[in-house]
Amino acid sequence: MCLIGDLSHHPVLLLERPRSQFIYDLDPLQAAVTRVTVLGMLSKERMTLYGGHFPWPGVGHVAEEYLCNL
Repeated sequence: MCLIGDLSHHPVLLLERPRSQFIYDLDPLQAAVTRVTVLGMLSKERMTLYGGHFPWPGVGHVAEEYLCNL
């Protein structure tokens, strides 16, 4: 299990748009790069995560979503 801590301060906004720059990050650009990298790793490895800022119980998995314009 991976404790993601403050990797994602918001369970919807920063998981759906991990490249977003969040005001509470000390280095917003680097935080976005790190978020994309770590979430990609968690998705690829199908690793369980715990998000302290997520609704109870805060445990789950992330998956990449590919959208295409038809």
